[in-house]
Amino acid sequence: MRERTRGPVGSLRAPGMLWAALTLLACLIATTAAWYATKSTVDARARAQFDFAAARLVDAVRERVSSYGQVLWGGAGLFAASSEVTREEWRAYVQALGIEERLPGIQGLGFARIVPASEREAHIAAVRAGGFPDYTIWPEGERDPYTTIVYLEPFEWRNQRAFGYDMFSEPVRRAAMQQARDTDQAAVSGKVTLVQETNDDIQSGFLIYVPIYRAGAPLASVEQRRAALTGYVFAPFRVYDLIRLGGLARQASDAGLGLEIYDGVGVQKDALLFTSRDPSDNALASAAFVSTITESVSEHPWTFRFAALPAFTAGIDWQRPLVVLLAGLVISLLAGSVVGTLVAKRAQAVEVNRRLSVEIARQEQAERRLRQSETKFRSLFSFNPLPTFAYDARTLQFIEVNDATVAKYGYSRAELETMRITDLRPFEDVPRLLEHLGGGGRRPGRRVGEWRHMTKDGQIIDVEVTADDMELSGRQITLTVVQDITARKKAQESLIESERMARGIVETALDAFVQMDESGAVVDWNAQAERTFGFSREEAIGRQLASLIVPPAFREAHREGLARFLCTGQGSLLGTRFETEALRRDGSTVRVELAVTALRRRSGHVFNGFIRDLTEKLAADEQLRQSQKMDAVGQLTGGIAHDFNNILTVITGTIEILAEGVADRPKLAAIAQMIDEAATRGAELTQGLLAFARRQPLQPREIDVNALLGDTARLLRPTLGEQIEIEARLEPGAWHAHADPGQLSTALINLALNARDAMPAGGKLTLETGNVVLDETYGRMNPDVRPGSYVMIAVSDTGAGIPAPLLPKVFEPFFTTKETGKGTGLGLSMVYGFVKQSGGHIKIYSEEGCGTTIKVYLPRTGEAAAAGEALPVARPERGHETILVVEDDPLVRNYVVAQLASLGYATLAAGNAGEALRLVDEGAAFDLLFTDVIMPGGLNGRQLAEEVTKRRGAVKVLYTSGYTEDAIVHHGRLDPGVALLNKPYRKSELARKVREVLDTVRAA
Repeated sequence: MRERTRGPVGSLRAPGMLWAALTLLACLIATTAAWYATKSTVDARARAQFDFAAARLVDAVRERVSSYGQVLWGGAGLFAASSEVTREEWRAYVQALGIEERLPGIQGLGFARIVPASEREAHIAAVRAGGFPDYTIWPEGERDPYTTIVYLEPFEWRNQRAFGYDMFSEPVRRAAMQQARDTDQAAVSGKVTLVQETNDDIQSGFLIYVPIYRAGAPLASVEQRRAALTGYVFAPFRVYDLIRLGGLARQASDAGLGLEIYDGVGVQKDALLFTSRDPSDNALASAAFVSTITESVSEHPWTFRFAALPAFTAGIDWQRPLVVLLAGLVISLLAGSVVGTLVAKRAQAVEVNRRLSVEIARQEQAERRLRQSETKFRSLFSFNPLPTFAYDARTLQFIEVNDATVAKYGYSRAELETMRITDLRPFEDVPRLLEHLGGGGRRPGRRVGEWRHMTKDGQIIDVEVTADDMELSGRQITLTVVQDITARKKAQESLIESERMARGIVETALDAFVQMDESGAVVDWNAQAERTFGFSREEAIGRQLASLIVPPAFREAHREGLARFLCTGQGSLLGTRFETEALRRDGSTVRVELAVTALRRRSGHVFNGFIRDLTEKLAADEQLRQSQKMDAVGQLTGGIAHDFNNILTVITGTIEILAEGVADRPKLAAIAQMIDEAATRGAELTQGLLAFARRQPLQPREIDVNALLGDTARLLRPTLGEQIEIEARLEPGAWHAHADPGQLSTALINLALNARDAMPAGGKLTLETGNVVLDETYGRMNPDVRPGSYVMIAVSDTGAGIPAPLLPKVFEPFFTTKETGKGTGLGLSMVYGFVKQSGGHIKIYSEEGCGTTIKVYLPRTGEAAAAGEALPVARPERGHETILVVEDDPLVRNYVVAQLASLGYATLAAGNAGEALRLVDEGAAFDLLFTDVIMPGGLNGRQLAEEVTKRRGAVKVLYTSGYTEDAIVHHGRLDPGVALLNKPYRKSELARKVREVLDTVRAA
């Protein structure tokens, strides 16, 4: 019976306990699931917050670096807008950006120039001449090309350490620069240690590069971009300064995140750029969350690793899962089965909630970034100090303008919103603008160019326009930023003009200009300095002036004077002119006049020296002394000759009386003849002295020197003999000279005879003509010369030449190198006197063994210098008779006819004897036959006179000839009754002889 009653109870308890156990187990399972779900929800929300905060930091870093890249593009625009950006313009641009306040973390903005190896030394010299005497390209080594840092602002002590650094010498920098060059995009370098770093404070760094190409060069291909590259605009960054000063480190700290940044892809110890924790801290190992993100920063990969710090995890509700667990245990005891259901539903709800939380977080992040972007754009647009506006790319209608646009152009905002961008252009510039916008010069992306704009009041301004095309709500718009560069262009033009003017003055100065710095090195050297000292500008720049042109004896005094001035500011030679010796390249010295001034500049003193070569002045002084000496000798000899002529007049006048008185006494007659010959010889000498003293009567007129030299050459050939070759080099179109033709012919003959005597074994005599202008410089070298136009006649021989010590004496009277009895020493003196009296100039050039050249310069017709006063001549005798002129040379014939007409005579002219006889046969009446002796055509002058006598009877005849041995001269005397006028002759001689024949001669 006992077993029967126990059986049902036991069976009921077992299912109950089993149920309870099953219920409890189910509740425990449900509680565990609820705890896990709650914990997962908390973890998911925390993870979403962690990922959101990390993504914000990554975006902040990327935006910061990208915005700095835009600053570099602005610098590149400055280079694109100008053929050359000066150091001062670059400094002004960087200062206007205010990078210390507005761009935290950037170390500066710089420009690196491409310098081919062949231009290295010239580049270094140019930078040193610009005020940086210690500048050089480093590190040492041969590379081609160099990419050297020439600008880096602000130019404070840290950035000065990078001056001249060749960034192509380092592989990491070079890789980024090549990427920027080939892609025409900004490029970020890998991790580097900046050359600005010191041992006390070393940070990881990187650089951003923007390429600069030659203006107007094609850039369609990589090869074209490489060929057009001229340099880079770049910015160096210290990563710790960038992250901390830019507020990014604080942003990470406020978010409770630890931050590490690595260069490249992946986490590698040697690639670490930045860490917000102590390197000895092992917080990452215990961090609740760790995230690694690799992102492209301006096309360069960086890896970001984030860790949730205690500050982050402190805000997470970690107690909530425990409460759920305890509550679930209690509830599971009360309602196991219900708990299981609730747990299941709770799990679903938690999952939905987690997904919803993540989605909400993502939406909030996107909205926040959009608001930040819009706020940033609006702030940049509205508060930009430069005129900024947006316009419709299709209609060119203004969409939005900022306050700076309203202020710059003078239109109200309402007026601008009704206008098109063409309304801001001068009328004549609109076609070019429309062509540009229509595709003629437009290309996608950013465009920078210089244009002219017009304000409301009609003022034309020069501007630099930066335009970006973009799409907004399906509408193509162009965002434009305008910078007024009118003042800058005017300043540039003024600076260029000023520099060009200063350089032009220095380069065209008659004096050598040399500029030296405080170290004694040459920094400027003009063209006259090159000519004076023999060193080219390239050779002189950078060398020590003392070793270049200061003679060794003066170098120590030069160095001491420089040191004394730098210490005291006093220099005894500054501001004065003094004479000294200077050294030439060939080792010779030259006497110079020197004036030195000191100029204070920011880089120190420079010393400007104007140096005048006194060689010409000393030579001119010597020429003046020689000329004064010759004038003094001339006055003395002229006076002596004048008085001696008076004595000779008495002698020659009385000797004829004495000769007649002793004609029947042979011995006395011989003595009288000897006295007469001596008197004649004395007269010739005094005539030579008068020529030297410039007191002979002259009849200057216009002379065709070519014709005269041609006649002289023909005359000289039989005179000089066959052993002397005569060559005439007559310049076509030679000017006419103003001189006495007879005296000039005599002078040339004297010179030719001297040349013959210098060539006893034969040689060559050269007669030349030419047109020359003797300028002020030549006048300074030869004080007796008045600058102007001259006809040059040169007589050259190939004889023995004249020793140099004798050259200054050759024009002195009675000086001769010939043997005793073979010359009076008056030949060259007479030539000298004639040339000077004619207002001309004479110059002798000779070297022993090389021959002699004497150059005579006679005033060009119309520019005759004031000749020495000629002695008065008798007024030509005039007449009214008719004269038949027979002359085969048309020039001579025309000349004679003109001269006779000016004397009042009527003339008939014939070119030969045949023409003259035709005139006679036609009954032409004339009073005098004036005929040349030697003529072509079969009859000479003597035969013509005979034929005329046959036809007309007795006729008065005057012969003329350039020969001494012809048909009318026999044994040195004229035939009885024959009148002869020797060629060449003056007008006065012609007048006198014609009048004499008409008055006395009765028949031919």
